[in-house]
Amino acid sequence: MKTLPNHQSETDSFWNFNTSEAFGKVSSDSQGLSEKAAQERLKHDGPNSLKGGPKTSPVTLFLLQFKSPITLLLIAAAMLSLALKDNTDAIIILIIVLVSGLLGWWQ
Repeated sequence: MKTLPNHQSETDSFWNFNTSEAFGKVSSDSQGLSEKAAQERLKHDGPNSLKGGPKTSPVTLFLLQFKSPITLLLIAAAMLSLALKDNTDAIIILIIVLVSGLLGWWQ
């Protein structure tokens, strides 16, 4: 874990600071950092970017849409409907689950 400027702990209530306190905690002012200070921080702390996680395949993303308990319950209800020869209800339930999964995957 990197050290924060002025030994600021992560538990400080930063949202309670007024503007001057906040600028003081990060060693800056309302004009921002100078080019030299920005370069020094970039060299010391590295770029301000998030590391990307492993990519998930589209098929896996689609299948993950069906893991919620309510979806599994609906699939079980559709299977029970099929077993009881109530094909219309089973088809309607499965269409709703499939459309819901497709919408979740597309988002």
